[in-house]
Order: sequence, then structure tokens, then C-alpha cells
Amino acid sequence: MTEMGWFQFSLFAMLIWGVWGFLGKIALNNLDWKVVYIFGGIGQMIVYLIFFVTARPSLTFSGNSTYYALIFGALGVLANIPFYQALSLGKASIVLPVSNLYPIITIILAVALLREQLTLTQGVGIMFGMIAIVLISTG
Repeated sequence: MTEMGWFQFSLFAMLIWGVWGFLGKIALNNLDWKVVYIFGGIGQMIVYLIFFVTARPSLTFSGNSTYYALIFGALGVLANIPFYQALSLGKASIVLPVSNLYPIITIILAVALLREQLTLTQGVGIMFGMIAIVLISTG
């Protein structure tokens, strides 16, 4: 059996996030978005605890990288607030695709600040993503 690479892990994450978004909408059928946010956070803490106990990562602090990791985590949790509000007000079939085009922001920042290069094909793909936001949200 071959080892999983970045693409297989990406597809696995996509699958999990797809089910995650669907279950969030189901939970919002009978719960306020604030309650779903809190219970979702409790679920995350359980997974973090299991991961910490089983993986036993050594927690080393490495200057700015540690601060970036903390901000990264805080922003991920913070983004859930407007996401749950949007999901409570809109259709899952629209909210999820629009909100999950966030990599466009990552790409713009990576190109502008990290000087990463894009191919023409990748640039066209990003433009299609932007067009998708417009088409999905105005239907």
C-alpha cells in the first residue's frame, strides 16, 4: 500500500469538511447558532485532547512561529462566528461553497507577501473561483 500524499489528505479533509458543514446545518434546524458554536467548540476540545494524548507532540516554543500558530488557531475559531450566523440564515448549499472559497484570500496573501508564483492555469482557476462566488450567491 502506498503512503498518502498531500492530494489524498486534501481530499480526505474536503470529505470531512463537507460532512461537517452538512451536520452544522442539521444542528441549526433546532438550535441557535450560538449554541451550535459552543457545542462545536466542545467537540473540538475533545478531539484536541485525544490527539494530544495519542500523538504526544512535544510543545516547543519557537519565537514568532509560535505566535503565528496561536493567531492561526484564534482566527480559525473566530471565523466560525460569522460562518454559523450565515449558515443559520442561509442555505447550506450556498453558504458552504461561498465561505469555503477562502483559499482565494490565502492565495492573494501568499503571492503578495510570500512572493509565491502562480501559473496562468492557476490564475484562471482563481478567477473561476471568484466568478463562482458571484454565481452561487446571486442565484
